[in-house]
Amino acid sequence: MAELKTFILAATREKLDILDKKHEELDDDTLFGMQIDDIGLDSLRLLELVMEIEQELSIELSEADFSNLMTLNELADLAAGS
Repeated sequence: MAELKTFILAATREKLDILDKKHEELDDDTLFGMQIDDIGLDSLRLLELVMEIEQELSIELSEADFSNLMTLNELADLAAGS
């Protein structure tokens, strides 16, 4: 699970850099616990993140699985359970 969280954090921070969001001052635990909307990931960026996770882990998550996610922690739990 630690490797999964590291991957999710790196991919999320990369997307936030592209969006020019201020995230450097947030530690990993804070970022994982924040609401996805508050982080600055819109639905397109979230979908891109999910697709990266699916590719990295060779899993498939349905839209119903990830459409109600509120935090990156929930996303990590969902991916780990697949």
